[in-house]
Order: sequence, then structure tokens, then C-alpha cells
Amino acid sequence: TVASFTPEEIGEKMKGVDLSRNYKIIANRIGISGEINDELSNFFGQGYNLQPPISLDPVLKNFLSRYENDSKKAKESSIKFGKSRNAILTKRVDSREGCVLCGMCMYGCKRRSIYNSIYDLEQLKKFPNFDFKKGYIAQSVQRKNESNYLLVKNIKKNIQESFVADKVILAAGPFSTIRIILDSLGVYDTPIKFFSNPISIFALLFPRALGRLIEKESYNFGQLAFFMEKPLEFFGVLYNVSGIPMWEFLDKTPLSTKNTRKALRYL
Repeated sequence: TVASFTPEEIGEKMKGVDLSRNYKIIANRIGISGEINDELSNFFGQGYNLQPPISLDPVLKNFLSRYENDSKKAKESSIKFGKSRNAILTKRVDSREGCVLCGMCMYGCKRRSIYNSIYDLEQLKKFPNFDFKKGYIAQSVQRKNESNYLLVKNIKKNIQESFVADKVILAAGPFSTIRIILDSLGVYDTPIKFFSNPISIFALLFPRALGRLIEKESYNFGQLAFFMEKPLEFFGVLYNVSGIPMWEFLDKTPLSTKNTRKALRYL
């Protein structure tokens, strides 16, 4: 799911900074599909290009239709529903093709419809001044003689090496990045606070859908999103079940593996 930052997420240090141009550039590069005008448009963010949304699973489509048709209940509800925005192409962009609902999202998209950062790496390698180093683990950054030394571990040789750079940009994910920063500063005994959003997984049962044949055409990312602001803020996404591997369910039922297989086969 793709969304722009809220003012609260940006914080005071970047308050007033206009990121709209950045959003447009990124959206055009990675390709984002979704609904331009629905109840979650403001939540996801406006002002950047969207490709047409992918068709919803029939069960979720019927759910959303019933919600939208009951306008009074929808307005009174503190929960808002809308189509999720995903980094999935519905139209061709360069060598990447649009989604054809093959349902193989969890196993690898041959059409490259689903954005992957490796596609950016392929483009970066075309620049003569770009050098990609593979097989290293970044450990720390040391400042010496007006230069930055990036200390790394050579995985194959199991030795420490270093690279010299005028500037170093760390973008290794929250945990790896903070580890590198703390090692670089020699900070080991200072408590560090981590903030995270609790995640819960739940299943919805639609009685009308019991016994229906599974749609052959589908995609297996979040399809229908929902957001509640008061009294407690939370966001969630509903998936269809057709493309989720069966093993994801096997250890989440009170039945044995054998009986779970049988039960899921009839559902």
C-alpha cells in the first residue's frame, strides 16, 4: 500500500516543506494504481499521477458497493472505505507491463507489474559514474582527514574493508540504519526508543460467498482499504483469499494439518 506522509509523520523539522514534486517523480517512476476520488483519497494523498485501479475481487466489490449505496450509514460511520493504492501497473511503463490478473503475485510477477527496487538498480547501472558493490555488509562510518570512510565486511573473504566518499547516505531500513549510526558514534549504552504500529490479522466471513467458485482472474495484494480516525486511529487493508498460499492458514486453525486442508478445500 502506497500513501504520502501526513503532517504528523513529517514532524516539526520539515514542517512547511512541499514534497508534492517528489511524490510526482516517484509515482511516475514506480507506477501507482488506485482510485483518484473516493473516501480515502485525502488519506492516501493527492497531487500525483495514478494509473487506473485494478478490479476488485467480486466479494469485496459487492461489499464496497453496499457500503457506498447506503450513503446515510456511510456518513454516520467513523470507518471510511476505499480502494487501496498499490505500486502495481495497470498500464505499460517502459519494459514493465500492466497487470493481467494472473494471481501469481506471491510467487513472482513475470510481467514486472509489481514495483521492485531492483528495477531502479538496473537503471542506475546504466550510468558510467555509478558503481554497484555486491557482497558487502555496511558496518560503520568514520570521519578522517576531511573524508568519510565506510567500513564494510567482505562476505566472501570474511575480512573488513573500507570505501572513501565525500558524502554517505544511509538508507538501510530503520533497524540496520540506526545500528550503523550507533556503531559510528560509539553509542552502546544509551537506551533507544523504537516506535511501531501494532498489527493484527483477522478473517472476515461472507456467508453469501460460501460455495462460490474462486475467480480465476485476481491479484493478491491489498484491495480494499479502511481507515478510522476517532476515537482510535487505525488503518487496514482487506485481501482476497484466492492467492494466499494455503500454508499461511495451516498453523492458524484449531484443527490438525490434515483436517485443516480438508476444511479449506470446501470453503
